[in-house]
Amino acid sequence: MSVNVQVRIPEKLLEIIDEEVREGEFESRSDAIRTILEFYAYEKNRNDFYKALEKRVEEIKKGKYVTLEQLEKELLA
Repeated sequence: MSVNVQVRIPEKLLEIIDEEVREGEFESRSDAIRTILEFYAYEKNRNDFYKALEKRVEEIKKGKYVTLEQLEKELLA
């Protein structure tokens, strides 16, 4: 399900988006903005995953171990 959202962006960013649309990178402004937001969400989730993984690695180095099930539950939550 999609929701219509009105957004104000600087003119320079709109020029960049319009150029990408003209070059065929995106079908429309909406497509470009949606794709950029999806990429941001993907990267945020990926960064959160790696931070949690790094935390667990440090704990393992200190001798604190968890089961695979605990690790999977924590990282995929």
